[in-house]
Amino acid sequence: MATIRDVAKLAGVSVATVSRVLNEKGYVHEDTVKQVKKAIEELQYKPNAVAKALFKKSSTMIALLVSNIQDPACLSLLTVIEEEAYKEGYQIVICNVKHKSGYMDVLEQNNIAGILMTRDVYEGLQKERVSVPFVIIDSSEERASQYYNGAIQAVSLLEEKGCHFLAYIHEGSSHEAMEEHFSGFLDAVWEKNISYRVIEMYRSEADSEQIATEVLQKHPYIDGIVTCSDTTGIDFIRAAQKLHISIPEYLQVISLNGAVQGEWSTPSLTTIAQPITSIGKAAIQKLIAKIKKVEDNHEIMNLDFVLVERGSTK
Repeated sequence: MATIRDVAKLAGVSVATVSRVLNEKGYVHEDTVKQVKKAIEELQYKPNAVAKALFKKSSTMIALLVSNIQDPACLSLLTVIEEEAYKEGYQIVICNVKHKSGYMDVLEQNNIAGILMTRDVYEGLQKERVSVPFVIIDSSEERASQYYNGAIQAVSLLEEKGCHFLAYIHEGSSHEAMEEHFSGFLDAVWEKNISYRVIEMYRSEADSEQIATEVLQKHPYIDGIVTCSDTTGIDFIRAAQKLHISIPEYLQVISLNGAVQGEWSTPSLTTIAQPITSIGKAAIQKLIAKIKKVEDNHEIMNLDFVLVERGSTK
């Protein structure tokens, strides 16, 4: 791989002259510029992006920090963010911070332009100082009400579909939005006088489906499941299949978020879907405005949840 010294040698100029041509800094005679560019082309030289960014004190690299890249809820969001950033001339570096520390220092040392992070990552920083522009994805306080309304919508749908005994699968999250979802469920079942049970399910990747199986075995009278996780919803569909419980005839399942994996389960998963495209675009636009130190004048997007009825409800 060619270096800047190789370019300078072939062009018959100094390394400093090549650097000025690359970074368009300082005067260089037109003939010399052509000479350097010809050498770059012949050697197929590609400047180091990090070094160039450090020289210019600018960067087009944005870090996206997530706690678990394997979470199906993240995958669609990552795609939207990457595509939107590319349109704006930025590149995304995805950092899976689960069980890792020190990412923040590394990113700042490499002159990252800005950082996008999920709410759980931000909370895990434990007030660690972030010296570059950053945005918490889907962080506006008014979004919590959408989770509350989503739970009410889920309960109403299951009641309409004939369910008499519901179970809320509570995964122990302290996230404000998740607590709003739980509150929405409780308010809805109390108002409608529907029998219910709250199941505490501290899910891990290894035992989540087994836990779902045990729940259905222990509580066979449950005919409707409400969960704030698509992954957990799919676990209950699989558990029901193992126990030969027909979905949606004898058990109906409705989740939250709208991860694409819900479409692939058999039967497919009914969900209260987040507007992933709008959330991703809004996050990128807000961050780029912070990076450029300008006001975010983009039109406010519709961030309402949408009911997507599929095969796990009647």
